[in-house]
Amino acid sequence: MSGELNPGAAAAAEPRLRVLAIQESPAEAGQLRDALAAVGPALELEFSHKLADAEHRVRHGHYDCVLLDLSLPDANGVDNVQRIRSAKRGQTVVVMTRLDAEQAALGTLQRGAQDYVEKGRYDGAFLLRVIRRAMERNRVLNEVDQLREYQYFIATHDALTGLPNRQLFEDRANKALAQARRDQTAFAIGFIDLDHFKQVNDAHGHAVGDALLRTVGQLLSESVRGTDTVARVGGDEFLLLLAPLRSDANAEAVATVQRLREKIAALRQVEGRDVSVSASVGLAFFPAHGRTLDSLLICADQAMYAGKRRLRGDFGVPGTSSAVPAAALLRA
Repeated sequence: MSGELNPGAAAAAEPRLRVLAIQESPAEAGQLRDALAAVGPALELEFSHKLADAEHRVRHGHYDCVLLDLSLPDANGVDNVQRIRSAKRGQTVVVMTRLDAEQAALGTLQRGAQDYVEKGRYDGAFLLRVIRRAMERNRVLNEVDQLREYQYFIATHDALTGLPNRQLFEDRANKALAQARRDQTAFAIGFIDLDHFKQVNDAHGHAVGDALLRTVGQLLSESVRGTDTVARVGGDEFLLLLAPLRSDANAEAVATVQRLREKIAALRQVEGRDVSVSASVGLAFFPAHGRTLDSLLICADQAMYAGKRRLRGDFGVPGTSSAVPAAALLRA
């Protein structure tokens, strides 16, 4: 009759949910397939019988929800949830558990699962509601996590360049200091100041000056290793953490700073405007020039200003009294 509702047509109008079920038992997999078949085309169901295979599928595909058995041939227990969530951050997971394993199922919620269902105690409609509730709960939690990460980024990074700010720099430097003390290794702190930056601002305006700072920040970031840190700490001043350094610590740091200075000095245009800028750099090494972060920062700052007074675009290093080329740094 024309007035009758068609539940199948209504379900078909909704977006289909792609679900991966990780089940070892063929009987339990069959029960799950039969139950979800009753809800019509609302779900697209796939099966995996091993956790390693499921990890690969989750990592390289998209699933709205993963139905996860805690007992699998290649893994067993609540850590299965962490492995799936590690394969794709933010993945919705619903655990399928035995009636006598409710305590373990509750433990999976602490490890990132959104809900759990007791095996043999569900029908298709109930399971579909659980999946949708789990997806919504996961969506909200992911939004909260993203907001928290955004707030952390804002608090620890420079708004103009996106580089770490002084707070994050000092946190990483203190960790490098603790590791260097423990392992009896070296690291270097660099204080970088742009020469002639005020002239760029005066000649072309602050918009071009800001673009220059962003460009320099990108050049600095691209010229260091993944373990190093470049931070903007105000105005045209940057800090550099080179950690860890090998036995030839001074040579390694010198090579890095030389590369940075050359790239900055090679800048000729920013935002279509002609610019001329160089960088004065002061380097301080742990433990040669200080055994605390404050003492290293002071030494690097003083060395940078000593180099700037001698010749802009120069090296400075504590304990030297003349312009400091690479050879002199190697003797520091």
